[in-house]
Amino acid sequence: MTTSTSTKAIAGFAAVALLGGGVVIGMTVPSGASDGDRPSSVNSTAGTASQSDRERARQIARDHVAEMTGASARASWTGREDDFGARWEIEVTSAGREYDVYVSRSGAVVKVITKGLKQRTGKPAPAVRGSDQRKAAARAARLHMQREYGQPARVTWTGREDDFGARWEIEVTLADGREFDVYVGAGNRIITVR
Repeated sequence: MTTSTSTKAIAGFAAVALLGGGVVIGMTVPSGASDGDRPSSVNSTAGTASQSDRERARQIARDHVAEMTGASARASWTGREDDFGARWEIEVTSAGREYDVYVSRSGAVVKVITKGLKQRTGKPAPAVRGSDQRKAAARAARLHMQREYGQPARVTWTGREDDFGARWEIEVTLADGREFDVYVGAGNRIITVR
């Protein structure tokens, strides 16, 4: 494709995307660039993963755990992830056990953590009182890690959790760059660090 043809094609794409209510992301590709230097596609959601990526990762995780256990598997939770080189963390239950399956952007399973038997208490999850509990749990996790490792730490992610009897999973990054998942229970008690 010549430069003028490329320019017309990009301009046409932008016009169609804007008329359709889409988002156009601008980019510059040097005229002498090889095909390997050019982006293979433009994600119209500006970096967020599509629903099909999420569903594909869930299917990969279910299939992987089903193959491991020889039983059917059900994905109960999916979230974005950056640990272990993964893009997704999928919580999968099979044969009464719970697994956290980490799936990369390419669809490879990069890590599986076996959580043990899924607890079935029949009781509803405890009520969340908003951001105050989240902030208190994050502070407890950060202070715990600072005491344990003797260096500054910062909270890089927080989320609700039910593994290990925890209420919160707090990702803490130390000043030296190491990341840890701190599981915090009721009363901001540190349950485990992974």
